[in-house]
Amino acid sequence: HIEPYKVIALNRLGFNWDPRENYWMERYEELRTFMLTNNPKRKMPTRKTSLGVWCDGQVLEYNKFKAGIKPCYITKERIEMLNAVGFIWDRMGSAWNV
Repeated sequence: HIEPYKVIALNRLGFNWDPRENYWMERYEELRTFMLTNNPKRKMPTRKTSLGVWCDGQVLEYNKFKAGIKPCYITKERIEMLNAVGFIWDRMGSAWNV
């Protein structure tokens, strides 16, 4: 348990209380930019990039979400956000459609 005055001091310093959420949003914004600019064929980032690795992680979390496996770090809201930028959940299946 942390003392209230320490919470106030950390807030004033801009302490990041939820680094996992902030990291997810940073990567999402990077993906959104990738998908909306210079990407006319709507391809996903290559697995050789850190963004591509992050995307693979989202697919794994999505599959856990669908199967009801816990812990799962993706939410319905995040799935909707990814869908809104044209996220491809089945990369193998999409390879045949290119």
